Amino acid sequence: MLSVLVSMRRTAPATGPAWPRPRSSLSGARIPPGPVAAAYGVAFGLSNVAGVAFSWRILSRRLGGLDGRWIAVSLTRMHAAAIPAMIFAWATMFMIGVILAPGPLFGLITVLIGGSGALLLYVLFSRALGITEVTDLGETLNARLGLGARLKFGRRSGRHG
Repeated sequence: MLSVLVSMRRTAPATGPAWPRPRSSLSGARIPPGPVAAAYGVAFGLSNVAGVAFSWRILSRRLGGLDGRWIAVSLTRMHAAAIPAMIFAWATMFMIGVILAPGPLFGLITVLIGGSGALLLYVLFSRALGITEVTDLGETLNARLGLGARLKFGRRSGRHG
């Protein structure tokens, strides 16, 4: 069988691939080799949205309803807190890109400076927006690390505070 496949490959016309490229089962569109990673990301995101919608419906039935307004407000605040962090990370990447050529050192410095700055900005903006999930996480980390009352992570506000 293998020899048949090899001989088919050797005798394939030079104008196109020997094997047909796979098609998407839903749309029938062919994805060029370049944006395959982006297409996988889109597919992953769409599957997450479908999973959330399905899970929401099941949980809402089992729990007698979910507080959709509170969830929407929390998610909006979390996304708003992520915007300054994203801008900082992109700006860091572009500024370091002016100084260094793409490579391992560029990647390492970008991740260290851009990532740590973005994390700090996210925590600061989440505290300012009163995101209780982040303040609860900070208090848990303080207690776990033995910092306890020495560090005040932020104000308690919102529904759980």
